[in-house]
Amino acid sequence: MKKIFLGLFKSILNWVKKYKIPILLFLIFCFALAIRIFPSLDIVFSDPIKYSADDGIYHMRLVENILLGGHFPFRIYFDPYTNFPHGTYIHFTPLYDWLLAVIIWAVSFGKPTLEAINKIAPFYPAVMGALIVFIVYFLTKSLFKNKATALLAAFLSGISGTFLYRSLLGNTDHHVAEVVFSTLTMMFLIFSLQAKKYSRKFWIFVLLAGFSLGLYFLAWTGAIMFLFLIFVFIIFYYLLEYFLNKKQNWILYLGMIIFTVAFLMIFPFLGHPDLFNTYMYNIVHMSAFLLGFLSFIILLLLDKIFLLKKINAKWMPVFFILAIILLLLILKLIFPVLFNALLSGAKEINIGMVEYPLARELVGEMQPIKYNGLVDGFQMVFFVSIMAVIVVIFKFIKEKKSEFLLVVLWAVFIIFMSGIIPNFGQTRFSCYLSPVFSILFAFLFVKMVNFGWQGLQKAKELTDDNLFKKYVSIGSAVILILAIYFICYPFPFNAGLVFPHSLPNIFGNIIYSCKLLQSESDRYETCEWLKDNTPDTGVDYYQLYKEPGINKTTGKVNSYQYPDSAYGILAVWDFGHMITYYGHRIPVSNPFQEGIGRKNKDGTIIPGYATFFLERDEKTAIGYLDQLKAKYVIADSASANTDGVYQQMIKWQQDNFEGYLTKDGENIDMEKYYASMIARLSLFDGRQTNFEVKNTTEIKNFNVEALSHFRLVYESKENGMTLKIDQNQDVKKYKVFEYVKGAKIKGFANFGAKIEISTEIKTNQGRSFVYKNSVVAENGKFEIIVPYAKKYSIKIGKYIKEVEVLEQDILNGNIINL
Repeated sequence: MKKIFLGLFKSILNWVKKYKIPILLFLIFCFALAIRIFPSLDIVFSDPIKYSADDGIYHMRLVENILLGGHFPFRIYFDPYTNFPHGTYIHFTPLYDWLLAVIIWAVSFGKPTLEAINKIAPFYPAVMGALIVFIVYFLTKSLFKNKATALLAAFLSGISGTFLYRSLLGNTDHHVAEVVFSTLTMMFLIFSLQAKKYSRKFWIFVLLAGFSLGLYFLAWTGAIMFLFLIFVFIIFYYLLEYFLNKKQNWILYLGMIIFTVAFLMIFPFLGHPDLFNTYMYNIVHMSAFLLGFLSFIILLLLDKIFLLKKINAKWMPVFFILAIILLLLILKLIFPVLFNALLSGAKEINIGMVEYPLARELVGEMQPIKYNGLVDGFQMVFFVSIMAVIVVIFKFIKEKKSEFLLVVLWAVFIIFMSGIIPNFGQTRFSCYLSPVFSILFAFLFVKMVNFGWQGLQKAKELTDDNLFKKYVSIGSAVILILAIYFICYPFPFNAGLVFPHSLPNIFGNIIYSCKLLQSESDRYETCEWLKDNTPDTGVDYYQLYKEPGINKTTGKVNSYQYPDSAYGILAVWDFGHMITYYGHRIPVSNPFQEGIGRKNKDGTIIPGYATFFLERDEKTAIGYLDQLKAKYVIADSASANTDGVYQQMIKWQQDNFEGYLTKDGENIDMEKYYASMIARLSLFDGRQTNFEVKNTTEIKNFNVEALSHFRLVYESKENGMTLKIDQNQDVKKYKVFEYVKGAKIKGFANFGAKIEISTEIKTNQGRSFVYKNSVVAENGKFEIIVPYAKKYSIKIGKYIKEVEVLEQDILNGNIINL
């Protein structure tokens, strides 16, 4: 028996030795998958299932619509369940949602349910994110011909914080697919660059590179930036080789095939509603592919001309630049639409598809990452990667291998796209650096470890004791320093920071990234309340909606034809997708930055979230709601914060603080703040309030008027802030108000008499407050509009009377005569 066990053990040991690389790679994958799943498991799989805000939630709305609407595998391209009362054409590309829908459909044997969706979907980004380790391994191994380097790169890519967060359990946003498919494209492109030119393997890898690029485009419309990267690489390498009298026409054919395959993959999805009025695949994409393809053809033609005319090859770059300038001039003069499309595509690098000039300042992921952000995000990996870029540049100069040039351009391009220069790029692109930085770090790190190891090996060959000690000391020191740097950096210098920032980078980044996916239970509960306690909109949540198309006269997208029962819910824009998905109700504004509202320079107002909440006149405010056909308003304490979202609302509305600052131009005008709809709703529940504020120089009195058309119907459990001016009253995070016509109470009183009306309100959380309102009689008459169906106490001088207001009085705007 002992011999059997020993034999079995030896067999297993031999098998492990033989397949140690695949085993290690699989273990790295398992670890990458585990850190994406387990830290967030309890958060995500609570009631309801917590998908990541903001776009991750909306992707689940689309997936549910595909699977539960009875029209699988078709996906909607227009959604009336957001941006009320217009609806919106969806700019999300189809692949990410389709792939998840197909997986769920297959696992559920063609009978998907909501339960099946919620059991499978949260794992989708985690599994896709963990797969990056295989792509990075094979890419690195092919690039540097070293398995240790490839394994280290795979490990680092699996734990890299910026990408780890994008691929956590439940983070069903398309960013994970962007990184995976763009890296896959680079892998096959490098394979094709290394293959024997015009061989069968070469053409297969070129086609696979084009196919991967097509997958990338089908996962995100902004894949045009990698199209540009590949274009720049091909042109630069071709011109460089031509300058050195080395013809490299093969790389132009490579580019033409990659561009063709990718374009053919997105071709069926062009439009929705048409090439000029869609944010999905539009005239910008067509122009980019066309310009790239024409550039390759121009170079091939120039090559023939140079050959026939025997022109010096060093003039090729000059001729090419002149040809491109001529091509752009022709586009501008003859095809201005294409020319303008290229310009608009370039502008999207900073602000994406958002029309607000200050969107880059107001939306976190649009802001540039800057140097400090890159250091904080990648820490030890960043510094070594930058050094590795320099080493790879010299490696390219020495060996003239195109793949090294591609890696350098890849790293530098994404660094700039992430916004290391403040006026260019967006933080959202920093997750693209995870694979390329992992590759570069592993390359240089292993190279330095090998240097130390070679010192130790050299020492064995020496007979001189002094030289032996010298080599041992150098080799040991190098390996020891590198090991400490890798495991401990920047500890202990960060020991005073808050956990997990006090940990070594390699551990702290994992823990910090996993903690980023938190859920705010009050938002989910508010959405559940909306779903259960507000009228049905009359719009089928799972329908395959008919696209409204374009108005041929105005050239604008038509609004959706809603049923009379439909209504909107006005709330802060980043709440929109949650209202759609968890509340099954239709928000006015959404994280696509639609429905925010705007004050144009000519004085006209586009009603929306910001314009409503900043309005100080109730009559004007309800006029906005009437235009928007909104029935409920959600006031959040964050929007009432003068140091935060309140200021952002002002900028969303008008791009500056004009009219909202005190005379010194430094502080928020508090009179306008307390008169705004957001303060009157969120802080004071729509009731009349008088208070004074003391500062170092004066005592200022404020009189906040009551609101007559808004009744508080729900508030969240948690407090968002404390209102110190009103007996330290706690302000709930979310309050839902119903917009009602209100009952009109009319009566007679002496001229100038003050009429006061009040009633006690008890909220769903058990909090009580007194709704108060008052008017002054004119011409012997008075009228007060009240929003609650309650018994009110009316005081006119010493005279006190009670009046009962019924629900139908509130909803129909009935008149109650005293």
